[in-house]
Amino acid sequence: MGGEVVPRPDQLVERPIRAGELEISGEDQAETDSYFDTSQFRFHRADGFEADYAGLTNYFKSIRAAFDDRSIRRGIIVAEGDYVACQT
Repeated sequence: MGGEVVPRPDQLVERPIRAGELEISGEDQAETDSYFDTSQFRFHRADGFEADYAGLTNYFKSIRAAFDDRSIRRGIIVAEGDYVACQT
């Protein structure tokens, strides 16, 4: 294991919530980046929109530019092993 720190399930659930808040506000991209393995990150939306981490970050930049009054809500969050999925 080499000293690898494995996050607790509650930490895995807190990460997408905080990351969503940061993406909407645009306040700290470095903190947002720290919550993900940006090289393996994949986003899949029900309407077929898919993006890697850079693509999703650019999407949120466009949302911030287009809308002054914006918010994000997380629905169901599932964390298992190294994977986290959430309804937004």
